[in-house]
Amino acid sequence: MGQAYTESGATATDETEGNISANIAITGTINTAVAGTYTKRYNVSDLRGNAAAEKTRQVIVSLDTERPVITLVGESAIILTVGDSYTEAGATALDNRDGNISANIVISDGVSTSTAGTYTVMYNVSDASGNAALEVTRTVTVQNPSAPASSVVVNVSSGGGGGGYYSASRITETPR
Repeated sequence: MGQAYTESGATATDETEGNISANIAITGTINTAVAGTYTKRYNVSDLRGNAAAEKTRQVIVSLDTERPVITLVGESAIILTVGDSYTEAGATALDNRDGNISANIVISDGVSTSTAGTYTVMYNVSDASGNAALEVTRTVTVQNPSAPASSVVVNVSSGGGGGGYYSASRITETPR
């Protein structure tokens, strides 16, 4: 539905006149915007007025209500560090009638790798009949670089006078 109808035509041959295809009268209209069954009629006569048996063609215009399907290329969640580069991997879109419509995908991409945060990349597409795919998203998380581990000097006293200094990268307090 909604697509142009292309007339396939017909041929006609007369025993005496030969090919009289150019004389075929084609009637009937096809409204591709409205679902239904339409009839095209083909009639022809030779120069003596002898009419051939009428031929008909049924054309069925059906509604396209099936959504296209978007599939991400790559992962649906990506984690980057501030300053990394983000390369959009893209997506594909297939439709039951229009086939591969990946070139029509609209990508909303506001990823900024210079600022920490969580970004959502959205993918949308519609087929020739106006059926919109379910939106597909990719989450891109941009994190600040991790701080390097540091050493902490701790003075530990055991109460018996045997204190000392220790270096630790993680300290856990133990209740007394």
